[in-house]
Amino acid sequence: MFEWTYHFAGLPMFINMSFPRHSAMKSRSLGGHIVFVVNPRENFDEVASAETESGRKVREKIRQRIADYNNGVVPDTLGFFGDRSSLEWKQYQLYEEGGLSLSRCPLHIKVDKTDHLNER
Repeated sequence: MFEWTYHFAGLPMFINMSFPRHSAMKSRSLGGHIVFVVNPRENFDEVASAETESGRKVREKIRQRIADYNNGVVPDTLGFFGDRSSLEWKQYQLYEEGGLSLSRCPLHIKVDKTDHLNER
């Protein structure tokens, strides 16, 4: 299993996708449109690191608030970055009962192998 996260300009990012059709997970519905919330990973790692007791407590508090807001619904795919049992891509778009369940990451980057020829 790979430890992977999305990077932009060398900065590790965490992406949260919110959809209007989420009904049980109200915390992942931010209105009438699809919304991508993009945060630098370091924001999470500094405040809520899996490596520190205080970080784990912060995440526990966040998840309790999610449960309260979602009437008890907390996805089991929420995890900590670097935890080999928690895949990052599964946290970008959380599964909700009755929704599309993915068995592999939906992001597939294809590189045009002829691009390097144009650089000469």
